[in-house]
Order: sequence, then C-alpha cells, then structure tokens
Amino acid sequence: MTQPTHLDSDPRPPMLSTRVVLITVTSFIIGGAMGLLAFAGDASIAESIKDGLMASGAVFVALHLLMER
Repeated sequence: MTQPTHLDSDPRPPMLSTRVVLITVTSFIIGGAMGLLAFAGDASIAESIKDGLMASGAVFVALHLLMER
C-alpha cells in the first residue's frame, strides 16, 4: 500500500501568485463598476464596454506599479 500524498508535498510552484490574482480580480471589479456607471450615464453599450475595459487596464497597471514597491 502506498503512502497518502498531501497537498503540501507538491513540488510544483503555483501557476499564478496571490499578488497577480488579487490585482486581476480587483481590476475586473473596478472595470465592471466603471462600465456600469458609464451605461447608467446614458452611454451606449459599446461605449460602456470600452470604458470598462479601459478602466480595468488602467487599474491593473496602476496596482501592479503600486504593489511592486
């Protein structure tokens, strides 16, 4: 019979670090909020999506630079 394996004994590093996941999720949430606010402000759907994606990208870069220090 073989010994049971534990999750702690896995030698492979994680695919994404906690920092990257935190920055990505935060940028998607803020970008989505900005898209919804743009849509609520009588913008078209295409403009709202564009605004949300632009805000998401800007937040991703800004958080990456802020958390790097």
